[in-house]
Amino acid sequence: MAILAMEPKVIILDEPLAALDIPTQRQLTTILQSLPQTLLYITHDTAPIQNYDLAIWLEQGQVVETGSPYTVVPRFIDEMNRIEVL
Repeated sequence: MAILAMEPKVIILDEPLAALDIPTQRQLTTILQSLPQTLLYITHDTAPIQNYDLAIWLEQGQVVETGSPYTVVPRFIDEMNRIEVL
């Protein structure tokens, strides 16, 4: 709430749903989706970003791919399955 009171144009979220129970995740997601600010959402979990405008896949500090979540996320998941991470 303190951050929102400052009325920033951009809010950076680093794993905002980590360690939250499912009801709390849903409540926070609803709140985040209603914000007028631009959200920079850093996560390993691809589910929350499915409806975002842009996804940037990073590996070891390098951009692997950028584009719509509809194209980037499936490729990311395929690669994680290929290397047996997911």
